[in-house]
Amino acid sequence: MPFCGRRTIAQPGDFAAVPPLQRVLNWSAERDEEEDFELNIRAVSGGAGLIVLPGTSTQDPTVNNFFPLPSGDRNQLRVRGVNAWDAIEAFVQFGIRAPISPVSDTEPDVVAGRALFASANCQSCHGGPLWTSSRLTFTPPPSVSAIKNGQLVAQLRDVDTFDPAAVNEVRQTGAPPLGADGFQPGSLLSLFAFPGPFLHNGAETSLEGVLQNVTHRSAGTGGVDTLTNAADRGKLVRFLLSIDRQTPVFP
Repeated sequence: MPFCGRRTIAQPGDFAAVPPLQRVLNWSAERDEEEDFELNIRAVSGGAGLIVLPGTSTQDPTVNNFFPLPSGDRNQLRVRGVNAWDAIEAFVQFGIRAPISPVSDTEPDVVAGRALFASANCQSCHGGPLWTSSRLTFTPPPSVSAIKNGQLVAQLRDVDTFDPAAVNEVRQTGAPPLGADGFQPGSLLSLFAFPGPFLHNGAETSLEGVLQNVTHRSAGTGGVDTLTNAADRGKLVRFLLSIDRQTPVFP
């Protein structure tokens, strides 16, 4: 049975400690703060939420993605003497650790795969300490000009993975699915520990399947396909499975 709906993004890739860095959140770049998931607590999980009006336990009704105010540094419920959202964000940032890959970076196929990754310029979408080009470059909220269809559109990359008619693009609100402008590149950090399905909608069951997409695998070279050889793609997959916090990053 096909995977239905969008995959949850693994949280080890939300923050990098050195340098301090946060990715933009959700596949469609709809959120810029961990506290924006207050909206999931209220609308999806059915909870009362943690952002409240001053001096009360009443929901603050002005919580939205991006505007009019940042979701962080708001009045929050206190749990065990601390602000609830501050504690959650600190846990995500400092408490969640990416697993260490069992695949050695000295393995010949891994060494060859790293070279293939570089020659295909995969780092243009999957570089940096979070192994994704997605990154928060401003202090929330963003400028109005940065938003298109409720998305931070500059963070998106179109690599021909969107089918608006697919059953796994259905949104719970019944609104048309987002994706025409692309998606945020997924983090490759500790990918071995998250074995699929892959892509934003779980459309591929293997990394080999992901690399069958010529538009995707040639996105960093202006459409020049340097990965036509299946054996080379296998070596690239082996490198991808070796990536963890100890792997030297690409700029």
